[in-house]
Amino acid sequence: MQDRQKIAEFLYSLSQANERARAQQFDPENVADRVVRWLLNNDVLRPAEIKPVYRSWFAQFDTDQPRERLWRMLANAIPHKAEEIRHAAARVYAFAEANVSIPDAIELCQQQFDNWSVHDWETLIALECLPIASMTVGHSARTRFVFASPDPTRPAIQPLLRSLALEGFELRYAASATVAFLADKVRIIIDANQNASNSIFSGLDVIDPQQAA
Repeated sequence: MQDRQKIAEFLYSLSQANERARAQQFDPENVADRVVRWLLNNDVLRPAEIKPVYRSWFAQFDTDQPRERLWRMLANAIPHKAEEIRHAAARVYAFAEANVSIPDAIELCQQQFDNWSVHDWETLIALECLPIASMTVGHSARTRFVFASPDPTRPAIQPLLRSLALEGFELRYAASATVAFLADKVRIIIDANQNASNSIFSGLDVIDPQQAA
């Protein structure tokens, strides 16, 4: 009886091992990731480009670390196609593409600068997400801000935007180069405001109260 149980356990473990081995092999005909499926169907990526990254992605299941999506790992692993991959992800997850006017976006950032902390602005820059437009919604006179990012699906973006206490916001996709250019301009605004503050305080006379007495 014990021998039969051992044989059954061995056969079960063998079948599990075989199933796992099959799962480690990338199958372009059976792709769960919707973004990767879109990339394959639209000839942005070939199975040969995905297979080595897929093995690294599958290895995440053996760790306690947070699991990254396969398409994100592909964007990191294939830099010359990263923009196309992120754009595809935005399209698959139904983020509209932003029509960015750099002069208008810079003016908005200047107008809005004092409403958010420097830390907020620096976090927005780090997350590659910046305001590009604002509009009045319906008859409510509520202002809705439009933010642009090359990776609008990034999990940390939505909580940050909600923390800014906006009346409303919309997140759209924009190319990395566009957002990076705007980020450089925002850094200039940050530096200019910090330098102005330092100039004001440096012009104040600090008098020892005891000497004044």
